[in-house]
Amino acid sequence: MFAVLISLCDSDTKNQVESMVEFPTLEKKLDSMGILSMIEKLVYTSNRNELNTRHNKGKMALMNLLNLHQEISRYTRLQRSVHSHEEDV
Repeated sequence: MFAVLISLCDSDTKNQVESMVEFPTLEKKLDSMGILSMIEKLVYTSNRNELNTRHNKGKMALMNLLNLHQEISRYTRLQRSVHSHEEDV
């Protein structure tokens, strides 16, 4: 997912993302949510903000979907852990 997000960036955005201090750490961990957050910051703080309204809404929808997926995964793991613990008792 990390590579897909980077590949979808235009060259300016990609260069800006890669020059950010956090990038090497995120790249090493392949932290998709972290890179998406960095891209979001760039999009909303750039001078092109008004030109990318539809694009921004799409990114926010994707971000919300990924956050939801992450929360569901955490909930499912927690539920399995609790269920497994109950069986042991």
